[in-house]
This record gives sequence, C-alpha cells and structure tokens, in this order.
Amino acid sequence: MGGMFRSKGSDDDEYVDLGAHSATASLGRLVLGVWIASLVAIVTVSVLHVWIMRRELREHETQRAVNDVRDRVDLTIEHDVTEALIEGDPAAVEAFDAVVQEHIVRPTTAGLALWTKEGRIAYSLDPAFVGDGYDLPDEVVAALDTMQVQTGGGHEDEARAPELGWKSASAIEVYAPFVTSWGERMVWEVGLERDEVSQQANRLVVVVALLSALGAGLLLTTQGVMGRTLVGRHERERAYRRWLTQRTAEMAVVERRQIAADLHDGVVQELTGIALDLEAPITGDDSTMSKDERAEFARRVRNTVSTLRGQTAELYPATSALIDVTTALQSMLDRTPRGLATSLQVDTDASVPPAYRWLVFRVAQEALRNVVQHSKAPQVVVELRRAESGTVLIVQDNGIGFDPEIDAVEPGHMGLSLLSDMATAAGTSLSIRSARGEGTTVRLEVPQ
Repeated sequence: MGGMFRSKGSDDDEYVDLGAHSATASLGRLVLGVWIASLVAIVTVSVLHVWIMRRELREHETQRAVNDVRDRVDLTIEHDVTEALIEGDPAAVEAFDAVVQEHIVRPTTAGLALWTKEGRIAYSLDPAFVGDGYDLPDEVVAALDTMQVQTGGGHEDEARAPELGWKSASAIEVYAPFVTSWGERMVWEVGLERDEVSQQANRLVVVVALLSALGAGLLLTTQGVMGRTLVGRHERERAYRRWLTQRTAEMAVVERRQIAADLHDGVVQELTGIALDLEAPITGDDSTMSKDERAEFARRVRNTVSTLRGQTAELYPATSALIDVTTALQSMLDRTPRGLATSLQVDTDASVPPAYRWLVFRVAQEALRNVVQHSKAPQVVVELRRAESGTVLIVQDNGIGFDPEIDAVEPGHMGLSLLSDMATAAGTSLSIRSARGEGTTVRLEVPQ
C-alpha cells in the first residue's frame, strides 16, 4: 500500500518504492550521472589537450629559441666581429667574449662556435678549439650558401664535431649566417640544450594545465551547486503539490458537507413540507383542491426549483472566465435571507481578470455563507474596489465576529482557511479581520 508494489516470487520485504521520494531520487541520480559524465569528459579532454599542447609548446619553444639566436646574432654579433678577432688578437677575443657572455649565453646554451667559410673556428666558449680547422658541417655549408638559418642536432663524428660534449643527440644546433663589416660570410653556431628547452615548454604546460584545472573545477562546482539546487527545488515543488492536493481534498470534503447541509436545510425541508401538505386530508365536503391551494403549492415548488438552480449555478458556473462578477455578487445577495440587509458597491473601473474570477466568486460565496450561518449580522456590505495593484473584494458584516486565530479551524470557518491557501497558491492575498463582538471583514486582492 501507499506507493509500493511487490514482484511475483519475491520475499515479503523485497519492495520497490514508488512513493513521493522516488522521483526526487531519480532526478538526483540523473544529476549525479550528468556530473560524473561531465567530470570524465573534462578530464579526458584536458589530458588530450595537455598532451597536444605539450608537443606544440615544445616545438614553439624550440622555434622561439632558434629565432632568439638569429635575432641576437643580427643585433649583436654581426657588429662586434672584427678582423682582429678573426686574426686571434687576445684583446679582441676578450672584448668579444664579454659581449657573448652578456648577450648570447643563456641557460639553454650548450655550446658556441664562430665558423669562417674556410672551416676554421674563430671563436668558441672553449678556447682550446679557437684557431683549429675542421671540415665544415653540412648545415654550415647550407647556411653559407643560402644565408638562411639552419638547424640540426645529434652529431657524433669527432672530426666534424670538436665540441663533442655538447654536440649530442640531446642538443639542438642553430647555424645563423651573417656578413662581417668587411664583407666576409661567417656562421655563428649555437648549441641549445633540448632538455632545457623542453623544461621551459613543460613549465608553460603546467601553468596552462593548472589554469585549465581551475576552470574545470569552477565549472564542475557550479554544475554541482546548480544540480543540488535543482533537486532541492524539485523536492520543494513536489512537497508543495502534495500539500496543495491535500488541502484541495480537505476543501472538497468541506464543500460536500456544506452542499449536504444546504440541500437538507433548504430544498429537502421545503419539498418535505410540500409533501406533508399534499398528504394532509382536505377539510370540508369538497375533497378537490381549490384553485388558491394549487397556486400556493405551485409557487412553493417554483421557489424550491429556483433555489435549487441557484445552488447548482454556484456549484459550477458555465465557464469561470465568463463569470460576470458583479451580476454573480448581486445574485448571491438576492438569495440571502430577508432578515439580512445587503448592499453591493462596485467601482466603475473595477475589473477582475478572467483567471481570478472563479476565486473572487468562491471567496464571496463562502464569506456570505458564513455571514448567514454564523455572524448573526443585521447587515452585510460587499465591495469591489479598484486599487493601485489590481482589484479588491471586501465582504464586511456587523455581526458577532470571531477570533481568527482560534475559531478559524472550527468547521464553520474552515472554508475561508482553505480559500486562503488557494489564494496564496494563485499568487493573491486573502486576509480576514475579525474579533468577537466587532463583526468580520474578508478582503481579497487580485492583480490586474
């Protein structure tokens, strides 16, 4: 019972919950599943992105190092190479070495060599190789021929690679050609540590990866918060719908009880009286009903039928949006007992939107019913006023009143309490002002 079912062949305690929390739990699992899927997708894309970015950054950093060598050669070396340096003058070598140390040497520098077109090393970081002649490496020859920067690496031939310590498979060799001030072509060879260049790229990768992880964390956190908010809102909405359904059911019970009381005290009593009068023996010698007697019975039957029709119209108007509020209010006042003085006051510009006409009708109906049955009021005034925010319905009597905080839960006033809940659900405001011995005022405000 109560939202559970049992599978055939299962144990007594093996049930599946189909209650109020199952939908929320399903939504929670869906949100969690989406969050986990997002996490997996972000991690996968991030790893792939970092892998690709690492390769691209390594190539970028290598090219940047090569361009840096070329720029520094163009801006510095080209103007500081002199004939005295080529001839091996110690003072010129010392001055040139100072320039190289300041402008050329970097943490990534593995080795340096200044080649003449004859294959002689005019300058090197290691003075032991200065002045020695070797076969020009292919890259130096290509640089001299094209006057374009060439790159290479991985030399293992001692005859062609005197600085064997830095000419290795892990080195990147850059050959930057230039023309001296006296017109001789030369090549500046710079060996770069591939590992150092890679580390620079890796540092950039780490920075970018951290920023990506921070962005992904913020995205997942925001998604998680939004998911929890969605589940919480869904649960609140379901709870509100359950509460509203319960209140509607309670109102239906009150309505049915009120209908039964109205029929019993009105139509049923009148029809019973007519039946008793018809069954009573006719006095006199003539047993035939007189014309006046028939007319009286016909009048009573018509009044009863009219009352029954009025109650039927109150129970279910043809279309809520087509209710003429002013006419409906006047009709309700016309059907009140003769001992109750009534008054209807309507502003000329007062207008009730179609969406709220049924609510205005029901509030007025319930308020008048309470006046007739409980207030003992000699007078009731119904007003329909134009307000800044919309239209206001006021039902005011000068009866005995009641205590809203205590008597509102009694059967006689339960209808207004339920209507207050309905008004709140519809986004309107229903208020009741009353005190014992001071009458009652019911006020409903609906938007324009």
